[in-house]
Amino acid sequence: MYLANSQNDEIEAHILHCNECKDLLNKTRRELDYFNDLLYSSELPDQANYKIMSEISKIEKNQKGEYGLKPSRPRKKYYIAASIVAFLLIACSSPVMAKYVQSLFMDSDVMDQGLLTAYEVGNVFHADIAIEDRGFTLKVSDIIADPARVAAAVQIIGKDGEHFDNILNLNGSNHIEVVGENEEVLAEFSDIGYAPDFYYMQSIMKNELEHDQVYIRGVINRLTTDKGEVIDGDWSFKIPVNLKAVSKNVEVNNLNKTYTFKGIALEVMRMVYSPAGVRLEINTSELGDGSNSNATKPEHELYFHIEDINGKIVEKVTTMEVGYPSSLFSKTVTYNQTSRKYQWTYLFRSLQREESLYFVLDGLRKTEQSKDMMKFNPSDLQKNIKTFESNGDIIKLGGVKQEANKTIIQIGGQFVNPFINDEWQLIDDNNKSYKLSFSGSYMEENTITLNEDSEFIAEGTPFISGNWLLKRVKVDTIHRPDQSWRFRID
Repeated sequence: MYLANSQNDEIEAHILHCNECKDLLNKTRRELDYFNDLLYSSELPDQANYKIMSEISKIEKNQKGEYGLKPSRPRKKYYIAASIVAFLLIACSSPVMAKYVQSLFMDSDVMDQGLLTAYEVGNVFHADIAIEDRGFTLKVSDIIADPARVAAAVQIIGKDGEHFDNILNLNGSNHIEVVGENEEVLAEFSDIGYAPDFYYMQSIMKNELEHDQVYIRGVINRLTTDKGEVIDGDWSFKIPVNLKAVSKNVEVNNLNKTYTFKGIALEVMRMVYSPAGVRLEINTSELGDGSNSNATKPEHELYFHIEDINGKIVEKVTTMEVGYPSSLFSKTVTYNQTSRKYQWTYLFRSLQREESLYFVLDGLRKTEQSKDMMKFNPSDLQKNIKTFESNGDIIKLGGVKQEANKTIIQIGGQFVNPFINDEWQLIDDNNKSYKLSFSGSYMEENTITLNEDSEFIAEGTPFISGNWLLKRVKVDTIHRPDQSWRFRID
């Protein structure tokens, strides 16, 4: 479910009356309690032991199974099993990262395989710094870094040894960044928040192959308690990280595949494989006189998936469809003024490479001008629902009310195209137009379905009478290719 209105009171009211969201909230609270018990445990939980032994037994049973292990190489299974156990012993010897590793075993769906692999191959830097001020100590013990991303475990500890997991906020006063030799900012950290007694910070590298030496620079000047008490101090730090030492684990596969579709030139540039993640880099540019290539925000986006040699989907990107696997955790786009191209970067936690992988274009979302409109009389909506249909989208007007110089239209409907970026207008019988904003919520599962609380709001409208026009000015349309564009990427 997606909430378009960001006011806290409305969100709280929604959760109060929505059983689905209430269940999700309660489930999240139970998981947090489980994390707390799990991470303060001095031993790996039974669940972890069970998963480890299950994986080892799977290797033993599948000599001729789905993984295709050959009987002529029986030692391989023991090497793999030994590697798993050895890694767990090494990882769990680090007090902070051991807790994160334990949490990985709680649920396979949230396991960060890329981070686990990066730790296993040795992309670990033991910073072991502690800065004390105003009775609080900031500690950074372990850093996992490679050219794809950097992760750090940050702790705030009080005088009595208590861990504070909600006292550090990254905002204007506090920020942690990856910087280069000349102090240029390469990436910013965000708080992922996997554990209750430390902050799991992560940053996505922008230019992963252009810097051998980087620094993690933290400017921490303020802590804020639950009660709103502000504690000013200085817990700043700067930690060197040598990426050249881990570059041997990086593999670059230049693709340079080009395609033109619906006025958009596509260039799939390269795949960059590193232990902590896999980067896919794509350039796009708009063609023709009506192009929007001077805009820093693109009005298009690719829909694609990655599949194996048998056509099984292993990743599906930018889709309203559900039930597909995805390890994508970062998607960024920047505009290059010189080339007039949009540079898209997709970062996956990991991609299984036991067999060949293929890129397949599913479609293209484009924001386009629309002239679709519908005439209606507000007084008629009290008796009959009015239906607007266009491009496979259906929107129903169910009623109108006037509040404090604004008009509220109750709406419902279903969309096959993305809805949230559409632009709508209300035009009165004097041809004066009013911009419509959307308030409410919707469900996204293959199509978009508006929930009962959905409304169009027109600010500054007079009392409604006579005939009005509902006009869609811009529409996000998904275009599907007639022929498949598919090529190998590994």
